[in-house]
Amino acid sequence: MAPAGLFIRLIAWLYDFLLVGVPLFVFSVTLYGMSRYAVYLFFIFFLVYATITPAVNGGYTLGKKLVRVRIAAHQKNRLLAMTIRHVVAVCLYVLSCGLLLIVSIMMVKIRNDRRSLHDLFANTSVMQE
Repeated sequence: MAPAGLFIRLIAWLYDFLLVGVPLFVFSVTLYGMSRYAVYLFFIFFLVYATITPAVNGGYTLGKKLVRVRIAAHQKNRLLAMTIRHVVAVCLYVLSCGLLLIVSIMMVKIRNDRRSLHDLFANTSVMQE
């Protein structure tokens, strides 16, 4: 398996957002209307989906399965790796107002192993089949 590039990773994320995120958002808005609570609920549910699904499904989310890429955890506790990966990503990217997201994108483009900041912190990599 080869490291997955930026474009295929973005396509997988787009599939996840359209197939899982949009229904979660509709569900959140149905419960709370157009309020900040709906946004919070959506964000929490989508983060839990993005963390738990690859931990119990061999590194795949629905979007990653469709484009044939997976998150490979280089440690035994896959749930811990996915939790670190996503919590670090959210914290770093939100606290830096997106600046570190740009750094991560550049890392995926430049590095031979195509690992981003959150991949390095969690000791994971995204591999294409």
